[in-house]
Amino acid sequence: AQSGSALRELAAQRDAMQVEAAAHKRTQEQLFALHETMQKEREAYVKDVSGDRDARVQLPIVLAELDATRNLLDQLRRDALATATTALPGLSAGTTGTSTINNPPAAGTVAATVHQSRLLFSK
Repeated sequence: AQSGSALRELAAQRDAMQVEAAAHKRTQEQLFALHETMQKEREAYVKDVSGDRDARVQLPIVLAELDATRNLLDQLRRDALATATTALPGLSAGTTGTSTINNPPAAGTVAATVHQSRLLFSK
């Protein structure tokens, strides 16, 4: 009778340990899943931050290229206006309508400058 009681007690302890082990295993699986989720979130955050850094590095370069293009376009406008004023004395310095139809050298200058501005944007 005493050994039967001891066996039942041992069986109850074994069952309790199995329940506890199963609970520990579920907790471990949940912690592992949480770790994976946190790792993915960390990687996404690092990617976003590095993208922001890259953008901050690229911004001055893009702004410099934009400024160079604006300067080039201003120079083109001034050159075209000067060429048109020289070719057609009736035009005043304030006139913005210009043409290179009757001035092939001016047309070549404009084409070369347009090519240069395209090179700036293709980089």
